[in-house]
Formats: sequence, structure tokens, C-alpha cells
Amino acid sequence: MKRKTNYPLAILLNVLSVSAPVASGIWLILVYLQGRTVEKNDGFGKTVEVTEKYLSIPILILTIVLFAVYLILRVPLKNMYQQAVQDNEYDEFGMSKKKSYQNLTRKEREQMDLQKMADMERLLSSSVLKKIVKKGSENPEEDLNRLIGIEPVKQKTREMAARMKFEQEIKKEEKKNKNAPKTGGSMSGRHMVFYGSAGTGKAQPLYSKVLTPKGFTAMANLNIGDEVVSGIGRISHILGIYPQGKKAVYELTLENGISCRCSDEHLWTLQTETDTVLNRYRTLELKQIMQNFDRESYYIPVADVTNYRMHKGYLLKSITYIGEEECQCIYIDDESHTYITDNYIITHNTTVARIITGFLYQYGYIKENKCVEIDGNFLKAGSESGVKTKLICQKAFDGVLFIDEAYSIVEGTGEYGREVIATLIKEMEDNRDRFVLILAGYKNDMNRLLSTNEGFKSRIKEYLYFPDYDVSEMSKIFELMAHEQHFEVSQAAFENFAVRIEAERKLATFGNGRTVRNVLDESIDRHALHYGSGELSKFTVNGYPADDKVPATDCKYLLCGIDVSTEINRNVL
Repeated sequence: MKRKTNYPLAILLNVLSVSAPVASGIWLILVYLQGRTVEKNDGFGKTVEVTEKYLSIPILILTIVLFAVYLILRVPLKNMYQQAVQDNEYDEFGMSKKKSYQNLTRKEREQMDLQKMADMERLLSSSVLKKIVKKGSENPEEDLNRLIGIEPVKQKTREMAARMKFEQEIKKEEKKNKNAPKTGGSMSGRHMVFYGSAGTGKAQPLYSKVLTPKGFTAMANLNIGDEVVSGIGRISHILGIYPQGKKAVYELTLENGISCRCSDEHLWTLQTETDTVLNRYRTLELKQIMQNFDRESYYIPVADVTNYRMHKGYLLKSITYIGEEECQCIYIDDESHTYITDNYIITHNTTVARIITGFLYQYGYIKENKCVEIDGNFLKAGSESGVKTKLICQKAFDGVLFIDEAYSIVEGTGEYGREVIATLIKEMEDNRDRFVLILAGYKNDMNRLLSTNEGFKSRIKEYLYFPDYDVSEMSKIFELMAHEQHFEVSQAAFENFAVRIEAERKLATFGNGRTVRNVLDESIDRHALHYGSGELSKFTVNGYPADDKVPATDCKYLLCGIDVSTEINRNVL
């Protein structure tokens, strides 16, 4: 350890180096002015005493020597004093020990606290923080069992829960027996990665307009944290911005003449003819709309210009290909996940993490049952990206930090992304007992993220793979979704669904739960047609045509075999 410079000695030597030659000079002058008394002959034979000026040679030599010493040691002694001040009045971070927080006056403390709060509010506002902090599962075991499919994830989660329970029992034994060997909590700092197959998203050209409280703003000019107007008229904040690269862009024109542009992967909340009767909405990708555009009518809702709420659906009249253009999408914190784009048209924008949070809290590995949920882009704040990342980690202390779309950290401005990664890794190590980090994203993208810094891989303890659902699992999802629409699913409908979903799985547009929902919507449309024409009056409870052995039944809320088509739509553009 470096030895500190002696502060009193440095002061003493500096004072002596100046005062000694000065005192000697003053002494020399006083002696000279005082003079000395000598006896002289007055010329008349008498001796008299006379005072005359006198320059003391010894004092003169001493003064010259002391001034010479001062000139020689002036710079070294000054440096010594400065070093002594640095060593004794400032800590290793350059902060004044005399002006530490504890030594400040009450007024100075209040001013400093206000400045800190202002800086924190600028980087992470209280309103945004309130929305990103979610409560972990209160019944994690039950919630885990209710999940359909993803057996590898469920098995791994159960293994971790069993380990937590096992270690909890050991800690109880250690408290009873003080002589028992102490064991550390292995779940502490067990950071994780969730990964799975890629899906499709939403995208609009950079020049597309999005409604904000100050009017319409181009998509390219939006930033994380900006306010936008949601599809239900609320002021919401942008939590994520995702560049999508070049996409095929189309212009959608409604019957009232208004239009907007988006990619073929963009999601739309809309109604078909059947939906308008049943007073429900569905969400479809534009490419799915185009597949059925010639034989289905779609009504896209438009916001009321006075309160911005969903007002009326207008018939989609035409879809025109524009060309390939740079696109991006946004994610907002409103529960409707919708925002208002050009001409007031409304468009559409983690359970396992919360279950794991619930287990960690239940077994005492985190002090609060909370999960801070953000995406990778949320951490970027220009030159203050590292500060914001550290602040987010601190807000997750005693809980879980879940970063979805984590690979977006390294997209775009690489310099700030590297700063975010460096800060995350430092927090993962320095505060591994304070919080658990979960990174989530698509497999290839997550590999790219983790390869940017070896510190990531060395600190990740668990990898949870989210596989695609198999046919039986998607059949269960199909049934649950049908129940939500107050329909039962017959045996024949299940059989046709299994054939259909096997064919869908081979398509590039396959999207697990999203594909199941689309098949269900299509089936309900067919069901409405068949029921209205009277065809279903001759079907049984099993969904097959009636015969002498099995009588017909009322199939108004029963999906039959003919309702679920086994053929995929081949009209893909």
C-alpha cells in the first residue's frame, strides 16, 4: 500500500523554508540599523563611544545560505505539500474528505439530493419505473403447471426450484447446529439466458407518422422514453425501438380515402364481417390479410380525432406494393399495445421470468417478489448508457432484472452497446448476491450477443431453451382459445386441426401460438357460414355427420370437422 505523505511535516518544512530566510534577512537589517558602539579618539586626546552602521558578515552569510536553500527547495517542498494535501484531504476517488456527505450542512445535503434526484429522473422517470417493475408469481408452482408445452423449460425450472428448496432446508439445519459446515447459496448470482426460435414482428417505414401529444412525428425521429398516444387514448411511453432493415412496404387505403404504409409483417388489430356481428377484434399480419383479401372484408379501426379512442372501422379497399424501404417498429408500455399512426389509424404492437422470480422469492434468494422488465434498447442513453444501466441494475436489487430482446444492446451504436455490456458484467459480478439477471431473445441473436464479451458466458449459469410447440400442445392451446370464444371443439375438429397444423409448421410464417389463433379465427368464420346455411344441423356431438347410430345435435357453439380446414392457404404473396 502506498505510504501517505506526512501532512504536518510538509506544512512545517514549507513554513520554515520561507520564514527562515525572511527572519534572517530581517535580523540582518535590524543589526545593520542598530549599528554597534565603538571607541574612537576625538582628536583632543580623549576617547569617546560612537555608534556606527554595521553589516554582520556571519548573519549575511546565513541569510544568503537560507535564501539559496529556499530557492533550491521551493519546488520540491511545494510538490510535497500538494501531495500531502492529496493524500490526506482526498480519498482514492478524488473526493474531499472534509467535504464528505456526512460533513455537509443540511442545506448542502438537500441541494445535493435534489441534484441526484433530478439526474435519476432524467435517465429513468418515476412513471416509467413504475411501469417496468412487475410483481413475480405469487403461486409459481401452480402457474408453472398451467403452462402448455415448453417441457424443457418447465423441467429446468423445477430443477432450480428443487435446488432452492434443498438449500433452504440446509440453512435451517445450519441455524440449529452451529457446528455444521457452512454452505453458500448456489442460486445466488445464477444469471440466466432464455432463447428460442425467431418469430415475426411489426415494421413501418421510417417516414411513417406516429401520434404524440404534440402532434404526428416521423417514426425515424422517435426515441426511447418519448410519449405517444395509445389506441385507447392514453399517453404512453416508448420502451423499445427496433430497426428492421429493408422490408417490402405496402400502402393500405381505406374506404374513406385515408391510407398508411407498413411492411408485410406488420400486425393489425381489425375486424372481419363475422367479427363485426360478434363484436370482437382479431390481430393479423398484413401478409395474412393479403392471402384472403380477395374473399374476405377487413375493417381497420380509426381513432376519434377528439379523444383518440377507437372510433370506427373502415373497409380496407386496396393494398398496393410500394417497394423495399428501411423500416422499424416501436414497443409501448400501454396495456392495449396499440398506437396511432398516419391519419389516426390504430395499429398493434414473460411469464416464465415472473414464475422464476416467484420461486426465488419463495425460497429466500431475493428479498422482494419483483421483476424489472425492459428490453435491450431501453438501456441505451448515449454517453450516459453506463450510468443508466447501473441505475436499472440498482432498481432491480433484491429482485430480478429481465431484459427481453437483449441482443438489441449491440445493434446500432456499438460504442454505447459496449458500455452497457461492460456495466452489466460488472454488476453481475460485484452484486451477484443482490439480483438475478435474465437475458432473453432468439437463439442466433443471443449467440451473437454473448460472443461480444467472454465475461457474459462465464457468468451465465442457466440456459433455458424455449422449443416450438408440438401438435398435441398446440391442440391444447387451440382448445383453450376456443373456450375463450365460448366454443367447444369436437373430436373431428381436433383431427382436422392436427393435419392442418402439421402443414403449417413447414411454412416460414409459422408462429406457434399466433398460427393457432389464426387457424381458430378462420375456423370460426367457416363455422358461422356453415351454421347460417344449416349444414351443421346434421352433425353429431363428435363433429361428424349424423347417421342412424348417432343423432344430430345443436352445433351452434361446437366446432365441427368441416369448420377446420386441413388445407393451408396457398395464396401467399
